[in-house]
Amino acid sequence: MDLEMYGLFLVGSILVSLGAIVIASAVLVINHLYVKYWKTVQLFKVYAYEPHNYQEPTIEPTNTANVMVTTNGQN
Repeated sequence: MDLEMYGLFLVGSILVSLGAIVIASAVLVINHLYVKYWKTVQLFKVYAYEPHNYQEPTIEPTNTANVMVTTNGQN
């Protein structure tokens, strides 16, 4: 009786460890696909002053009267 229980414990341990390996491999594959193909969705854009990337806005006249368009994206 003891040998049968020890054998079941050995088989159960092997199956649990193989299951953990399969789950860990699946997590790694999903993480790899997530990092490779995920593109961030930007709902809000925060405009902040960045001294290293600052460009002086230029003003260009348009054909419409009293309307000026700036090239820095803020109208």
